[in-house]
Amino acid sequence: TRADLLAGELELARGDAAAATAAYERAQQRLPSTEGVVGLADALVAAHELARASETLEAWLTEHPDDLTARETLAQVYLKANRLERARPLFEALRAEAPDDPVVLTSLARLYQLSGDPRARPLAERAVELTPDSALALDTLGWIRVTAGDAAGGLELLRNAISRQASPLVRYHLAQALTELGRLDEARAELRKVLRAGQ
Repeated sequence: TRADLLAGELELARGDAAAATAAYERAQQRLPSTEGVVGLADALVAAHELARASETLEAWLTEHPDDLTARETLAQVYLKANRLERARPLFEALRAEAPDDPVVLTSLARLYQLSGDPRARPLAERAVELTPDSALALDTLGWIRVTAGDAAGGLELLRNAISRQASPLVRYHLAQALTELGRLDEARAELRKVLRAGQ
């Protein structure tokens, strides 16, 4: 079973979502565990099977309602699937249990931003305070500032984020900030990099 979990982790790192899914499914059939169900959900997300990932976690939580790791993973899956009405109560409950968890704070800030909730910015600021080197936290706060009309302030945070993790999403946010500031050539260069990434 440990071998199946390790195989799933390796295949996921290699980008083979189908092989990772199969390995984690074997692990869950032999000896169900939090590590196995979370790995399986991650593999299904990588395979763009968000509905199946959420169903897998929902079934697990029916039998293991106190599994915080699985609950946080389910909240993240709901957020990725844009099921905000499902993600929100889970993240709010997680925050009540761990008020200074930077991942929960960042995710809740993103969710609040998407629903136009003004609590997004203070949560994102707190996440950056707690983890000033987190690309995700920096990107979240930077994007919140850009969409609130502070493109210059957002740009600095987004440049900081991209120096740590040059993901297509961060590049897109950076391009938007540059566009707002009238720096169109720089914005086009960032968007070309996003397109070259194939995402």
